[in-house]
Amino acid sequence: MTTLAAALLALAVGVAVADWVAKARRSPARRVLKPAVPVLLIGVAITVEPAVAAQVPFVVVGLALGLAGDVVLLRRGSGRLPLGALLFGLGHLAYLGGFAVRQAEAGGAWLIAVLLLATVLVARSFLPAAHREGGRRLAVIITVYLVVLAALLLGAVLGGGWLAVAGASTFWGSDLLLLHARFVGSVGACDLAATVTYHLAQVAIVGSLVVG
Repeated sequence: MTTLAAALLALAVGVAVADWVAKARRSPARRVLKPAVPVLLIGVAITVEPAVAAQVPFVVVGLALGLAGDVVLLRRGSGRLPLGALLFGLGHLAYLGGFAVRQAEAGGAWLIAVLLLATVLVARSFLPAAHREGGRRLAVIITVYLVVLAALLLGAVLGGGWLAVAGASTFWGSDLLLLHARFVGSVGACDLAATVTYHLAQVAIVGSLVVG
Protein backbone atom coordinates (compact mmCIF):
# COMPACT_ATOMS: atom_id res chain seq x y z
CA MET A 1 0.00 0.00 0.00
CA THR A 2 1.33 3.44 -0.91
CA THR A 3 1.91 6.16 1.68
CA LEU A 4 -0.93 8.22 0.24
CA ALA A 5 -3.33 5.28 0.30
CA ALA A 6 -2.40 4.52 3.91
CA ALA A 7 -2.99 8.15 4.91
CA LEU A 8 -6.38 8.22 3.16
CA LEU A 9 -7.34 4.93 4.80
CA ALA A 10 -6.44 6.25 8.25
CA LEU A 11 -8.45 9.39 7.56
CA ALA A 12 -11.42 7.32 6.34
CA VAL A 13 -11.37 5.24 9.53
CA GLY A 14 -11.22 8.40 11.65
CA VAL A 15 -14.17 9.93 9.80
CA ALA A 16 -16.11 6.67 10.12
CA VAL A 17 -15.61 6.68 13.90
CA ALA A 18 -16.76 10.31 14.00
CA ASP A 19 -19.85 9.28 12.03
CA TRP A 20 -20.60 6.52 14.55
CA VAL A 21 -20.49 9.08 17.35
CA ALA A 22 -22.71 11.44 15.34
CA LYS A 23 -25.12 8.55 14.72
CA ALA A 24 -25.32 7.77 18.42
CA ARG A 25 -25.94 11.44 19.21
CA ARG A 26 -28.32 11.93 16.25
CA SER A 27 -26.16 14.80 15.06
CA PRO A 28 -26.83 16.51 11.70
CA ALA A 29 -23.09 16.27 11.07
CA ARG A 30 -23.84 12.81 9.65
CA ARG A 31 -24.94 14.43 6.41
CA VAL A 32 -21.29 15.29 5.81
CA LEU A 33 -19.48 12.55 7.72
CA LYS A 34 -21.17 9.46 6.31
CA PRO A 35 -20.75 10.34 2.61
CA ALA A 36 -17.16 11.40 3.31
CA VAL A 37 -16.17 7.83 4.19
CA PRO A 38 -16.76 6.27 0.72
CA VAL A 39 -15.23 9.36 -0.91
CA LEU A 40 -12.01 8.78 1.04
CA LEU A 41 -12.13 5.04 0.35
CA ILE A 42 -12.42 5.76 -3.37
CA GLY A 43 -9.19 7.69 -2.96
CA VAL A 44 -7.65 4.66 -1.26
CA ALA A 45 -8.79 2.32 -4.04
CA ILE A 46 -7.30 4.58 -6.70
CA THR A 47 -3.94 5.03 -4.97
CA VAL A 48 -3.20 1.50 -3.67
CA GLU A 49 -0.94 -0.96 -5.45
CA PRO A 50 -3.55 -3.62 -6.26
CA ALA A 51 -2.89 -7.31 -6.73
CA VAL A 52 -5.13 -7.22 -9.83
CA ALA A 53 -5.44 -3.77 -11.40
CA ALA A 54 -8.58 -4.72 -13.35
CA GLN A 55 -10.50 -5.08 -10.06
CA VAL A 56 -10.02 -1.43 -9.07
CA PRO A 57 -12.68 0.13 -11.37
CA PHE A 58 -15.30 -2.31 -10.05
CA VAL A 59 -14.54 -1.38 -6.45
CA VAL A 60 -14.57 2.34 -7.27
CA VAL A 61 -17.98 2.00 -8.96
CA GLY A 62 -19.28 -0.01 -6.00
CA LEU A 63 -18.14 2.67 -3.56
CA ALA A 64 -19.60 5.44 -5.72
CA LEU A 65 -22.98 3.70 -5.83
CA GLY A 66 -22.80 3.24 -2.05
CA LEU A 67 -22.09 6.96 -1.74
CA ALA A 68 -25.16 7.73 -3.83
CA GLY A 69 -27.21 5.36 -1.68
CA ASP A 70 -25.97 7.10 1.47
CA VAL A 71 -27.03 10.49 0.13
CA VAL A 72 -30.48 9.17 -0.77
CA LEU A 73 -31.15 7.48 2.58
CA LEU A 74 -29.77 10.34 4.68
CA ARG A 75 -32.48 12.64 3.36
CA ARG A 76 -35.78 12.69 5.13
CA GLY A 77 -38.93 11.53 3.40
CA SER A 78 -40.82 8.38 2.60
CA GLY A 79 -40.29 6.25 -0.46
CA ARG A 80 -36.50 6.54 -0.51
CA LEU A 81 -35.81 2.96 0.49
CA PRO A 82 -36.50 1.43 -2.97
CA LEU A 83 -34.05 3.86 -4.63
CA GLY A 84 -31.50 3.24 -1.91
CA ALA A 85 -31.88 -0.51 -2.31
CA LEU A 86 -31.41 -0.16 -6.08
CA LEU A 87 -28.20 1.85 -5.66
CA PHE A 88 -26.72 -0.46 -3.03
CA GLY A 89 -27.77 -3.52 -5.02
CA LEU A 90 -26.00 -2.19 -8.11
CA GLY A 91 -23.00 -1.46 -5.92
CA HIS A 92 -22.94 -5.07 -4.74
CA LEU A 93 -23.09 -6.23 -8.37
CA ALA A 94 -20.10 -4.00 -9.13
CA TYR A 95 -18.15 -5.61 -6.28
CA LEU A 96 -19.23 -8.99 -7.64
CA GLY A 97 -17.75 -8.08 -11.03
CA GLY A 98 -14.49 -7.25 -9.29
CA PHE A 99 -14.45 -10.63 -7.57
CA ALA A 100 -14.96 -12.33 -10.94
CA VAL A 101 -11.94 -10.48 -12.35
CA ARG A 102 -9.82 -11.25 -9.27
CA GLN A 103 -10.49 -15.02 -9.26
CA ALA A 104 -8.95 -15.54 -5.80
CA GLU A 105 -10.85 -18.53 -4.43
CA ALA A 106 -11.21 -18.34 -0.66
CA GLY A 107 -13.29 -21.42 0.20
CA GLY A 108 -15.97 -21.40 2.84
CA ALA A 109 -19.10 -22.92 1.31
CA TRP A 110 -20.17 -23.75 4.85
CA LEU A 111 -20.24 -20.01 5.63
CA ILE A 112 -22.60 -19.34 2.73
CA ALA A 113 -24.92 -22.10 3.90
CA VAL A 114 -25.00 -20.73 7.46
CA LEU A 115 -25.58 -17.12 6.36
CA LEU A 116 -28.28 -18.05 3.85
CA LEU A 117 -30.13 -20.02 6.51
CA ALA A 118 -29.81 -17.05 8.88
CA THR A 119 -31.08 -14.76 6.11
CA VAL A 120 -34.24 -16.82 5.71
CA LEU A 121 -34.84 -16.87 9.45
CA VAL A 122 -34.29 -13.11 9.91
CA ALA A 123 -36.21 -12.17 6.74
CA ARG A 124 -39.28 -13.87 8.19
CA SER A 125 -39.40 -11.06 10.74
CA PHE A 126 -39.16 -8.05 8.42
CA LEU A 127 -40.58 -9.14 5.04
CA PRO A 128 -44.18 -9.33 6.32
CA ALA A 129 -43.73 -5.88 7.90
CA ALA A 130 -42.35 -4.53 4.62
CA HIS A 131 -45.35 -5.96 2.78
CA ARG A 132 -47.75 -4.31 5.22
CA GLU A 133 -46.01 -0.96 4.82
CA GLY A 134 -45.30 -0.84 1.11
CA GLY A 135 -47.28 -3.68 -0.41
CA ARG A 136 -46.05 -6.39 -2.74
CA ARG A 137 -43.76 -4.00 -4.64
CA LEU A 138 -41.62 -3.17 -1.61
CA ALA A 139 -41.54 -6.80 -0.46
CA VAL A 140 -40.34 -7.89 -3.93
CA ILE A 141 -37.67 -5.17 -4.02
CA ILE A 142 -36.29 -6.29 -0.68
CA THR A 143 -36.41 -9.96 -1.69
CA VAL A 144 -34.45 -9.20 -4.88
CA TYR A 145 -31.96 -7.22 -2.82
CA LEU A 146 -31.45 -10.22 -0.53
CA VAL A 147 -30.79 -12.40 -3.59
CA VAL A 148 -28.13 -9.91 -4.75
CA LEU A 149 -26.63 -9.97 -1.28
CA ALA A 150 -26.46 -13.78 -1.45
CA ALA A 151 -24.73 -13.51 -4.83
CA LEU A 152 -22.20 -11.11 -3.30
CA LEU A 153 -21.37 -13.69 -0.62
CA LEU A 154 -21.01 -16.44 -3.21
CA GLY A 155 -18.85 -14.28 -5.47
CA ALA A 156 -16.56 -13.33 -2.58
CA VAL A 157 -16.00 -16.99 -1.71
CA LEU A 158 -15.41 -18.01 -5.33
CA GLY A 159 -13.22 -15.12 -6.45
CA GLY A 160 -12.70 -12.33 -3.95
CA GLY A 161 -10.23 -13.74 -1.45
CA TRP A 162 -10.52 -14.06 2.32
CA LEU A 163 -10.74 -10.32 3.07
CA ALA A 164 -13.49 -9.93 0.47
CA VAL A 165 -15.36 -12.76 2.19
CA ALA A 166 -15.04 -10.84 5.45
CA GLY A 167 -16.34 -7.69 3.75
CA ALA A 168 -19.27 -9.43 2.05
CA SER A 169 -20.23 -11.18 5.30
CA THR A 170 -20.10 -7.88 7.15
CA PHE A 171 -22.26 -6.25 4.47
CA TRP A 172 -24.70 -9.11 5.02
CA GLY A 173 -24.82 -8.39 8.74
CA SER A 174 -25.16 -4.65 8.22
CA ASP A 175 -28.02 -4.96 5.73
CA LEU A 176 -30.00 -7.42 7.83
CA LEU A 177 -29.56 -5.24 10.91
CA LEU A 178 -30.69 -2.20 8.94
CA LEU A 179 -33.77 -3.95 7.51
CA HIS A 180 -34.71 -5.33 10.91
CA ALA A 181 -34.34 -1.90 12.51
CA ARG A 182 -36.30 -0.28 9.67
CA PHE A 183 -39.32 -2.58 9.67
CA VAL A 184 -39.40 -4.33 13.02
CA GLY A 185 -37.82 -1.70 15.22
CA SER A 186 -34.36 -1.00 16.54
CA VAL A 187 -33.26 -3.44 19.24
CA GLY A 188 -30.75 -1.76 21.53
CA ALA A 189 -27.84 -0.55 19.42
CA CYS A 190 -29.07 -2.39 16.30
CA ASP A 191 -29.25 0.73 14.13
CA LEU A 192 -25.80 1.94 15.19
CA ALA A 193 -24.34 -1.54 14.66
CA ALA A 194 -25.66 -1.47 11.09
CA THR A 195 -23.65 1.69 10.41
CA VAL A 196 -20.48 0.36 12.04
CA THR A 197 -20.58 -2.92 10.12
CA TYR A 198 -21.39 -1.06 6.88
CA HIS A 199 -18.17 0.95 7.12
CA LEU A 200 -16.14 -2.09 8.17
CA ALA A 201 -17.44 -3.95 5.11
CA GLN A 202 -16.35 -1.14 2.79
CA VAL A 203 -12.89 -1.02 4.38
CA ALA A 204 -12.51 -4.81 4.06
CA ILE A 205 -13.44 -4.83 0.37
CA VAL A 206 -11.04 -1.99 -0.38
CA GLY A 207 -8.38 -3.88 1.57
CA SER A 208 -9.04 -6.98 -0.54
CA LEU A 209 -7.57 -5.11 -3.49
CA VAL A 210 -4.18 -5.53 -1.87
CA VAL A 211 -4.18 -8.68 0.24
CA GLY A 212 -6.82 -10.87 -1.39
